[in-house]
Parts: sequence; structure tokens; C-alpha cells
Amino acid sequence: MEHGGSSRGTFRKTFTIPINLSEEHMDIPRYFYESKKSSLKNEVQLIDPCGNCVKICVVVGCLGGVLWDVVPTLVRFYGLKKNHDLVFDYEGENRFKIGIFDENKNEFPYPLPVKEEYEEPGPEIVELSSDSEDDEDDVARAEAEAEAEAGYVQVNGRQYYKFVKVISGSVAKKNQTLPLPRSVVREYLSEHNWGRFVLMKEGDGKRYLCSLLWRKRDGQLTDCHLGEDFYQFVSDYHLVKGDKLHFKANEMNNFLHVRIQRRNGNGNGNGNGN
Repeated sequence: MEHGGSSRGTFRKTFTIPINLSEEHMDIPRYFYESKKSSLKNEVQLIDPCGNCVKICVVVGCLGGVLWDVVPTLVRFYGLKKNHDLVFDYEGENRFKIGIFDENKNEFPYPLPVKEEYEEPGPEIVELSSDSEDDEDDVARAEAEAEAEAGYVQVNGRQYYKFVKVISGSVAKKNQTLPLPRSVVREYLSEHNWGRFVLMKEGDGKRYLCSLLWRKRDGQLTDCHLGEDFYQFVSDYHLVKGDKLHFKANEMNNFLHVRIQRRNGNGNGNGNGN
């Protein structure tokens, strides 16, 4: 079951092994194990693109190292329901970056680790003091209109929660994190225990791992803001006051898709602000 190898004596640190749901273990390519067995003894760490770390025991088999009970572990952790390809990229010591791909080479929608305990955020959340009252009123009116659009919708047989946010002057200047609507907190986030959202703009594969920052009101965690890396998202797409962000969150994982509507009426903007 070896699916990687060395060519003309050149060591390859990347290899692929199919995930066969009818099996439990995986053989590490023999050439690889023989070269790195001093670092791979006992246990390896498999780290996916979203930062999840799955630890797998390594035992010595007749052909070398074996990832023990790796398939049931991946099935439990990722909820796999069919065979996929598991791509390994060796980082050194006992660590691998991994990618999971289906038969069409589409990457699996990895979840992020859940947040076990909510903590009240520090000074990253600031008030709208840098905006004028007129600016605040403009944004408040636009968001009041957008709030009526929030709620669950069905798209291609899958349920999503959609909502709209209007960029304020403070958010555009990266002086404030993005406050999420109370309806999102009440109707959507209350059903999940995530510490981050994976933010992706429609038509762009780049991912932003945005923290979810909570604030207490009257002793209850009721307000939630989209924090770092949202500042980078604002910068990359040159968001300005009055731009609208149309969000779509699904029930399967913590991916948050967004369409940008520019204040001049244009559709999904690009990184150049057009």
C-alpha cells in the first residue's frame, strides 16, 4: 500500500495514501519510514490547513512503519463517509501537514477546533467613537434594512444562515472588529460552539481564520464580534464605509462565505477595490 517513493535516490517528503474505509491502518511508504524512523517512533501529528492536529500511533510492521487505527480516527474526527486521498507533507520531527481530497480532487471542508470556554475579549473590541453621529446613523439605517433579510435559506438542498453587515467608518479604518447581528448570535451561533469562522470571499479560495470575540452584557454572553484575521480581509479587499457584506454560513462546518457589494452598487468586488 505504498503510494510515494524516491526517484533516482531523491528523497520525497510528500506522498499520498488512499483512505480506504474498509481498512483500519495505513503503511507509511517504506523508503520514507526507513529514512525518518528515528523521528517517527511512537506517534505522529497530522495537521490540516485549518490547524486541527490529529495524533496517530506508529507501530512497526513487516514492511516498516504503520499508522495504527488511523482510518477510524479520521472518520470520527472529520465525519468521513466515503473514500478520499490523504496527502502527507513532512514538516520535520514527527509532524505532517495533511490534505484530504475526494475523487474529483476537491479538498475536504475541514472544521476548526471548537472553543471549550468563552472568554470575554480584551481591548480588541472598541467603541464607534471614531465615527461621527451622522456616520453611525447612516450605517444603523442600512443595517436595520439588512436585518430583515437575515435567516435560514435552502441552497442546493443544504441549509444556510444568511445575514448582511454594512461596513462602518471605524471598521473600514481597522479601528473596530465587526459586530455580528444579535439574530446571528441568537439563532445561529447559539447552536454551535466554535471559536473561529473560516471566512472566504465568493470566487476566491483564500481563507481567513477569524476569531469570534464575545462580550458580556448583564452577565450574559450576548454580543459577538468577528476579530483577527478580519482586519486582513478588510485590507485585502479595500473595504470602505458603506460597502455591504452578504454572509452565508452553513450547518456543516464553520465556513463563512461572503459576497461584497460595493457602496457604488457594484457586485462582488475584487482585491483592487473594483
